[in-house]
Amino acid sequence: MSNHTMTYSLAADFGGAINASVLDASIRASEITIALRGIQTSGDSVEIIFKSNLPTAEQTLLQGLIASHDSTPSTPSPFPVQLEGLKNASGRLEVSSYPSAASRINFITHRWNDATTWYSESQKIVDEHPAPLNGKNQPFVEGVDEWNGNRYQLSNVNIIDMSHGKIFMEDFEVAPDGGDYQVKVKVNGVERIEKDPDSEQGQWSLDYSTGLLRMDPNLNHEDLLEVTYYHATSSKYTMRPAAGKTLELRNVEVQFTTDISITDTMQFEVHGYVAVFAPQLIGTPSGPASVFGPHDRIPIKTAVRYKTLFDYANESNGVYPLIPGTTRKPLWRDSANDIITFPWNYQSSIPLYGDYGMEVVINLLNDNPFEGEFCTATFYCYSVEGGVPTG
Repeated sequence: MSNHTMTYSLAADFGGAINASVLDASIRASEITIALRGIQTSGDSVEIIFKSNLPTAEQTLLQGLIASHDSTPSTPSPFPVQLEGLKNASGRLEVSSYPSAASRINFITHRWNDATTWYSESQKIVDEHPAPLNGKNQPFVEGVDEWNGNRYQLSNVNIIDMSHGKIFMEDFEVAPDGGDYQVKVKVNGVERIEKDPDSEQGQWSLDYSTGLLRMDPNLNHEDLLEVTYYHATSSKYTMRPAAGKTLELRNVEVQFTTDISITDTMQFEVHGYVAVFAPQLIGTPSGPASVFGPHDRIPIKTAVRYKTLFDYANESNGVYPLIPGTTRKPLWRDSANDIITFPWNYQSSIPLYGDYGMEVVINLLNDNPFEGEFCTATFYCYSVEGGVPTG
């Protein structure tokens, strides 16, 4: 299901003030059955976002909650903390740490050396009829070439590969339409099975980089072949918190295999809503045929660019011990090269406020994949309640 947004006026519907956390809690505690995604405010606009459309009766419930909403700012009640009696025999205060109440969430980027993993802004192609090839992998010419029904060429390259472990937790990635990113191959309306990378059992295989499809068994001339897939359009990878949440960026690690070659500039940039960070731009040109809207995002800090391997080494907090390469049998499960890891351990967390539209965008400036076996980055974060700064 797609999200459903109900938009209200801060002045007309809330009397000019809102306590988003209180309203959020009252909606969740009510008899409204549709899951609440979050509440966003910008200028006079208040957006209440649900997982799907509200039934008429529940819309009435929501109107009642808005009418009775108390916008008084929440003030935590102070309480004394007693630390006496916690000292040990040497007179030192004994304390212990407890796990954070925040939700831990990690973001693992694309592989910057492999465009078949650049799924974030990939484009979906539905039921394409790929071009048949002759025995020399050239376009099949009717009446000239002998039909083999074995090789077919998709119209795009860098097909998103969610079958061979290139993308962390690939089985759980959800595409924008609510489905998955898996390639679907149908013959005469019946879906065929991709060859298993271990057993080789299956009916088709694909070179995801070149878009060359091989069928097993071969197809007949009159068979109808249809392929649905996603293909990469950009290296851009985006991290953003959910509405009503703050994403706290704590640590980062960048991992390379030792055969990597840096062939492009990596850019790290923070974006946010125009309405929050540059309201004077609203209504001004943002391109040849458009103007800035309040929820358009713009860069809010100077971008950080890593042009050489030395840039990664210079800014990191050091380097972890090498992870030795493995036997590389089978090929897709192991590493042929040692892996080096650069950590960034921030002295204080970097907050991304969801209600401010803040996000981190990472990309290769020229979409030119690095050369080598493996390169990725892991961002270790906490997701906490509240989409705006507190205190």
